Amino acid sequence: MTRRIALIILALVLASCGSYEADTGRQVSIRPTIVPSTPAPPPTKDTLGIASEFIPLAKPAQIPADDQRSMGDPNAPVTIVEYSDFQCPFCQRHHVSVFPDLKAKYIDTGKVRYVFRNYIAVESHTSAPAAGVASFCAMDQGKFWEMYDILFVRASEWGIDPSLAPKTMLKYAEELGLDSKTFAQCQADPAVLAKVNAETAEAVAAQATGTPAFFIGNYIIPGAYPMEGFDAAITLASQNQ
Repeated sequence: MTRRIALIILALVLASCGSYEADTGRQVSIRPTIVPSTPAPPPTKDTLGIASEFIPLAKPAQIPADDQRSMGDPNAPVTIVEYSDFQCPFCQRHHVSVFPDLKAKYIDTGKVRYVFRNYIAVESHTSAPAAGVASFCAMDQGKFWEMYDILFVRASEWGIDPSLAPKTMLKYAEELGLDSKTFAQCQADPAVLAKVNAETAEAVAAQATGTPAFFIGNYIIPGAYPMEGFDAAITLASQNQ
C-alpha cells in the first residue's frame, strides 16, 4: 500500500463522531475528528484497495423484508445498514452530501437496500436519544424517512437543549401530519428509548467505533466516506455475493 493511500484511509477513518471500548462497551472520551482535506480519487484499483481496509463484520446484518426503516428493494443484491447519531455532524454531512447521490445511483435503481439504525456514540450528544425516539415514533405512523430527513437537516434547532428537544420534535410530527397525542405518548414511553439504546449496544458489539458506521456486506465502513468510498464498498460487497 502506498503512503498516499494510507493517509487517505487514516483521514477517512477519523471522520466520525466518538468511540467506545469494544471489550466493555463503556463510553470513552471523544477522539479527535478530522475532515479529509484531500478528496478521494475515482474508484480505481487503488481506491478499491481502501475497501480492503474496511473492518470485517463477524455476521452480516439480517434485516426483515418488512422492516419499516428500510428503503429500496428488499431483494437488492447489497444491503447497507447505517448506524448513525442524528446529532453527529459527520452523520449530518453524509445525509446532506452523500446520501442523495447514493439513493439515486443505487437505492432507486434496485441495486441497494438501505436501512437505518441508531448508534449514540458520543456522550455529549445529549439530545440524540430524543431524536432516536422521535424517529421510532414517526415510524409507528408511517413517516420514518420524512422524520429522518427533518432530524438531520434541522439538527441545529433541536440539538442545543435536550430538555426542549422532545417539544421541538413534536412540532415536526405535527408538520408531517402525524397524530400529536399518539406521538407524544410514544415519546414518553421508556420502552422506545430502550430500543434506541439496544441498537447502540448492537453497534458496539459489532466493533463499530464511531458514527456514522455503515454495515455493507461483510464489512463495517467507518466514518463519513465520500461517494467514491461507497462505490468501492458496494463493488466489494457485490463481488462477495
